[in-house]
Amino acid sequence: MIRVGVLGCAHYSHARTYARALQGLSGCELVAVADPSPALAQALSEDLGVPALDPEALVAADGLDAVIVCSTTDRHLAAIRLAASAGLHVLCEKPLATTVEDGRAAIAACEAAGVQLHVAFVSRFDPLLVELRDRVRRGDVGDVRVIAGQSPGQIPPREPAPGRPAESVSWFVDPVRSGGGAVMDHSVHVLDAIRFVTGLEVESVSTEMGSLIDPDLPVEDCASMLLAMEGGAVACIDPSWSGPKGTDWIVRVVGSEGLVSMDDVKQCLPVIRRDRTGALAHYGADMDEAAVRHFVDCVRSGEMREPAASGEDGLRVLEVVAAAYESAAAGQPAAIAPLRG
Repeated sequence: MIRVGVLGCAHYSHARTYARALQGLSGCELVAVADPSPALAQALSEDLGVPALDPEALVAADGLDAVIVCSTTDRHLAAIRLAASAGLHVLCEKPLATTVEDGRAAIAACEAAGVQLHVAFVSRFDPLLVELRDRVRRGDVGDVRVIAGQSPGQIPPREPAPGRPAESVSWFVDPVRSGGGAVMDHSVHVLDAIRFVTGLEVESVSTEMGSLIDPDLPVEDCASMLLAMEGGAVACIDPSWSGPKGTDWIVRVVGSEGLVSMDDVKQCLPVIRRDRTGALAHYGADMDEAAVRHFVDCVRSGEMREPAASGEDGLRVLEVVAAAYESAAAGQPAAIAPLRG
């Protein structure tokens, strides 16, 4: 039996989804939920029918094996350190942290404690993205030249859903607690998908961003990111909070011999080559459930396995996000420190 707790409930919708997935897994027990805010912990506790504890009591719970961290992003490091000090494996909601320094510290804490650190890039568990990766990695479209990604979100609501504390939504547009707006919130999924699919790292990023949909927001709601990748490929990302509810994300890879693209809403994977055209369709993937199941399986086996995103994966993405904000502030491209060679 793998015993897991939810450490931090501010990212309420994901905390609830992950917790429900845990409750549906055989050989797994959701022990309790915890948050520095008693109101947040109590709301999720009542929703799930499990105890609400303070964070220190949760990590000290008898027989606990792991936690899922869904706190405000600026509290990820503190939660990860607390869990690691108790010898607990961690699945952390994205992004890994609000700063590169905190991301590195989180990785160091888990390495020192000998525990696994997973980052919840759940898109890695989308069968379409896995198929896209397989086709690109085996050379179906030749050498990668251009990648385009779109992950439109929605501006966080002003009022929480019935029965949820205001703290479950207010922090998303607080630049201190969230680390930023649309770029911090939504580019991270596409950045990880690009790395996952192509195996290429980002060398520099040029970014334009601003509060264009809602000028009163203290964080950006629109952005456009242009990435220079190693090997000469380029990528562009739109992470804006501009999509209607239900809009999801798109990844397209253009190579020297053709292109392949995925549209998660259309649930298809067109492949266009000089010599043939085809498509693959898939329906009904629950990426959150698959990600939680894989996390539990890795904890049970004592080994972190693909397609899990590691703390290092989370850090690589966070470095690009930090450079994106630097680029937007300076009005020029920002380089990412070399990662290889």
